[in-house]
Amino acid sequence: MDDVKEKCAECIITWLTPENALDIRELCRQLECRTAVDECNRFIQKNFIHVSRSKSFLTIPLKDILEILAMDEIFVDTEEVVFEAAMRWAGEETKREQYTPKYVPGRKEMVAAEETVTSCRLLACVRLSLLKLPFLVDAVSKHRLIINDLRCRDLVDEAKNCYLPLDGYKFPQKQHPRLCTHMPGLICIIGGYTSENKPQNTFQIYNPMTKQWTTAAFMRYTRACLGLAMQYPKIYVTCGIGSDSRGLECYDF
Repeated sequence: MDDVKEKCAECIITWLTPENALDIRELCRQLECRTAVDECNRFIQKNFIHVSRSKSFLTIPLKDILEILAMDEIFVDTEEVVFEAAMRWAGEETKREQYTPKYVPGRKEMVAAEETVTSCRLLACVRLSLLKLPFLVDAVSKHRLIINDLRCRDLVDEAKNCYLPLDGYKFPQKQHPRLCTHMPGLICIIGGYTSENKPQNTFQIYNPMTKQWTTAAFMRYTRACLGLAMQYPKIYVTCGIGSDSRGLECYDF
């Protein structure tokens, strides 16, 4: 029976899309297929932006949204994307509460209390100190689910402290960048010296996920001890020791 479940799960995960990934992950969980669940998680991480905009994302339970938002490996350009996804889910959760019968004694107060706790737990999964200061001040601190919640405001204030030159300030734990913040897990080796100690024009890329090396287009000029700059999704190469240290070259990812 276990073999049948595994085969079914292997087939199901070939149908993964941003719209159904969360539903398929839940099905694989119910089938207790850990390998398939891990594959779904990797898909969700790699396609987080599109998954977070799907209808199914807005309906997943709190424990699942907390698990996903806390993942180091989700592919995002900036932490602002994570905050916006969290608030979209929270906003939809608030809308669902509007259909709760209002005549239940104490229900209104209980819903308000639950909403406060949920907002705080969601916000704790967002790496607030990585947000740009204007966004933190203008969007986060003034959000309707945060502005009246003392615990949420404390989290925001702690993040603001990261921008202040305070002696002895201890950086918040779990505030390191997501592992895939800038590029999709790629390592680039550009130029350098050959075994004969001559500058070269090679551009090699290593993908840790597939453990494979590929060769990109060669640079127009040989370069060693070169300068690099990145403005996602472009890499700029300039200067260095070689045939033309004054030239500038650009690679688009």
